[in-house]
Amino acid sequence: ARVLDFFEAKGLTPELLREVSRHQVGLLAREFDALDLDPRAIRRDRSVPPERIAGFLALRAPQAGEIATRLRARGVYSDTRADILRLGPAPYLRDEQLRVAIGLLGEVVRAG
Repeated sequence: ARVLDFFEAKGLTPELLREVSRHQVGLLAREFDALDLDPRAIRRDRSVPPERIAGFLALRAPQAGEIATRLRARGVYSDTRADILRLGPAPYLRDEQLRVAIGLLGEVVRAG
């Protein structure tokens, strides 16, 4: 109940939170695409437009678990489901933090 009261006091409506989520997932997708990484190492399903993606940017990578571990060592939290690396932004993160996270993902993937 306190969380809901906090959300109401701060104006964090479901609509606003969804708008923030869409913006953040879209930003992650654009930044990931700009990395132009080898799709054999990591790729995303570009047939789904970012505005139709739910709360996570899901990336397919044969070494998803290792990538997640190496990202965690650099302060980037993610999770995995088999060969899927999931990046889930949050409303308390700034765009620049998301850009840095994607830049670190690029470094990790390129380092192999």
